[in-house]
Amino acid sequence: MAIITLSHLFAVSIIDPIQTIEAGMNRVEAGDLNVSVPVYSCDEFGAMMENFTKMVTVLKERYRMKQALDMAMDVQQNLLPKSFPALEGIDMAAICTTCDEIGGDYYDVISSEPFGPRIRFLRWGMCPIMGFHRRC
Repeated sequence: MAIITLSHLFAVSIIDPIQTIEAGMNRVEAGDLNVSVPVYSCDEFGAMMENFTKMVTVLKERYRMKQALDMAMDVQQNLLPKSFPALEGIDMAAICTTCDEIGGDYYDVISSEPFGPRIRFLRWGMCPIMGFHRRC
């Protein structure tokens, strides 16, 4: 009887930490980044549990940064002109394709008629914005 009890305790000491980590992984897979796994022991399973919680913390921060970059990309794309003024004899087009979520360039087109209806100016501005650059 003692051998059966010891075998059961040994099996539980291995299975419980693994099931706890698996439950945490399932929650992360479902999108819950507020999960933490309690550390039961100071052995390899305890190290796995501690590292799992650290990993989820890093994932949460990366997700927050990704959301901020997505918002910056939306703002940048909405600042770019959607159309250009029609000028006889001139075809204009532009595109801004970024390597990552956001790019470092911005352009705008401003038309004005300060000297009457027959003379027209077109100003084209391109501003390099310094920041993080990664080669494509």
